[in-house]
Amino acid sequence: MRRGVTAALLALAAALTATGCGDDATTVSTGEEPSRFDRRSERIIEEWPRHVRPVSGRPGDMLPLEGAELPRGRDGDQFVVRVGHGACDADFGAHVRESGKVVVVAGWAVKKKDVDVCTDQLLIDNVDVKLKQDLGDRPVVDAATGKTLLNG
Repeated sequence: MRRGVTAALLALAAALTATGCGDDATTVSTGEEPSRFDRRSERIIEEWPRHVRPVSGRPGDMLPLEGAELPRGRDGDQFVVRVGHGACDADFGAHVRESGKVVVVAGWAVKKKDVDVCTDQLLIDNVDVKLKQDLGDRPVVDAATGKTLLNG
């Protein structure tokens, strides 16, 4: 009898949760874990302007940037970052996450799958970053190093 009551209560709780009853918040899961950049940028946004320690190593999904600049004649919703990547990378780019007080960026690179041997050299390329809203006075922070790259 006890198991039947417990099972019924669990089923009722699941039904209430699924219909949204008894809880004002709705959580939808995509089944994907947040990326390292997502977790890191959320932490920087929450803690800003306190100093953030650099990440250890040089993970390909969150590379430190070699610099950033505002383009001449720029629109207020874009800037350029310099991404350092390897000679044998198949692709590279930049992640960006905006909040009302700070913009967090990091480089990323994906290695070629069919390369066995590669030179250990750093290539630096410009990547355009387009924002959803004007940069304004928000600082641009490197997610990998925690350093301010631009003061909006």
